[in-house]
Amino acid sequence: MFVTAKTPKAIVDKLHASVLSALARPELKERLASDGHYRTQERLITRIVLACADHLEVKSLEICLRKFPVHNGSGWLGVGLSVDATALAGMRSQGRVA
Repeated sequence: MFVTAKTPKAIVDKLHASVLSALARPELKERLASDGHYRTQERLITRIVLACADHLEVKSLEICLRKFPVHNGSGWLGVGLSVDATALAGMRSQGRVA
């Protein structure tokens, strides 16, 4: 889910709560887990970055993904990536978009 940097915090919080609620449904969890398109968080982040690079209105990205629980119902594993305007411009000029 993406929102602009100027999106009010109350709206971001409401969207976040809605996504968490949807992801808590067992049938959705199973469907996403069995999809197989993104076997690693890194692959998913790469796909997100390439898709965002397609849109000139995207000036930079800050992406964080977290998976939990990791072991026996506890812990979390995460990965993050920051992409600045220069890196996006380079991707666009090289044709590296989705």
